[in-house]
Amino acid sequence: MLLTNEMIHNPTVNKMLEDMEVQTIPLNEGKKEFQVVNDGNVVVLPTFGAAFDEMRILSENNVQIVDTTCPWVSKVWNTKYIIVKNIKEATYVCEVVNLMDIVLLERHFSRNLSLHETEDIGQLIERTMMRKYGVENTTDHFMSFNTICDATQEWQDAMYKLVEDKVDLILVVGGFNSSNSSHLQEIAEFRGIPSYWVDGGKRIGPGNKTSHKLLLVEKENWVPEGPIKIGVTSGASTLDKVVEDVLQKVFVLKCDEVLQTA
Repeated sequence: MLLTNEMIHNPTVNKMLEDMEVQTIPLNEGKKEFQVVNDGNVVVLPTFGAAFDEMRILSENNVQIVDTTCPWVSKVWNTKYIIVKNIKEATYVCEVVNLMDIVLLERHFSRNLSLHETEDIGQLIERTMMRKYGVENTTDHFMSFNTICDATQEWQDAMYKLVEDKVDLILVVGGFNSSNSSHLQEIAEFRGIPSYWVDGGKRIGPGNKTSHKLLLVEKENWVPEGPIKIGVTSGASTLDKVVEDVLQKVFVLKCDEVLQTA
């Protein structure tokens, strides 16, 4: 069995698959070495899908494909699209729209951008089509779709509620390459709440130390002394056991603190 890429943005699951000797198609100078794929092999497409060229090569190799692509990802991949990373690139697209006969643009929410970024881009595109085709015709030339998966949306909605509570700090548990986890921490940081993004209990060491993202720095005395209120959230693909391990490490730190002051 082979994977075209890591299964999900979850180091625990990916390590488990590695221990089960489920191999990932190797890379050589940024290109996948599909020559390791033989007729009859089982090839698993991860939740993020696979590129068209990869699918063509796999089909030609007569392999059994197991497609675990998230339906929300497939929804976007099955349409014509232009990807923009930020408002600057979106502005350039809108300038092109004014020069060309582009009759319809759709705005898709992405989990790679924060909610306010996608809203700003959507409003920019809507204004562009409004100026070009008139206010009364805007709905014929601009549509907005939410392509964030249900779990990701629910986690972000819950996070917005969590930051309204009076918490001393927030723990975000999730893989370091998870854009979902990144945006969860971003929400906390935007509200000025101290937050620490860890990918597992191993990041929390004795002596009140933690190694955390964004820059994977080590910080001492990160848990305040005395009674505290900690908000906890996790990436959509983070296992409950991983969150439990992190919380156990925090409980141990607080227990040690009590014993030292007794």
